[in-house]
Amino acid sequence: MSHSRSAPTTDALVALLADRRRRTVVRHLAERPAESSLETLVETLSPANADPADERELRTALHHNHLPRLDEAGLVEYDAATHAVRYRPDDRAESLLRFLAEAFDD
Repeated sequence: MSHSRSAPTTDALVALLADRRRRTVVRHLAERPAESSLETLVETLSPANADPADERELRTALHHNHLPRLDEAGLVEYDAATHAVRYRPDDRAESLLRFLAEAFDD
């Protein structure tokens, strides 16, 4: 898992959370104090009765794109070897997520 990093700039945070999947990941992790996993996130983000090919695409996108970006920004710690994910609380990110949810029914 990653080491401590400086907080992302406001512009970087807005750009990072502009993606629906990343917003969902951060919301999911913020609601749970325990470590999560890549598989749990795939289950959370996949619609009911999802096609296995769609789940594979989602797993790949999370592993190679979304989780590394969130890790680099310091919002999560992602261990690519074990697929363990842990949220790193961030008041600014949570405020932005609340605003987006209220303003845009996100």
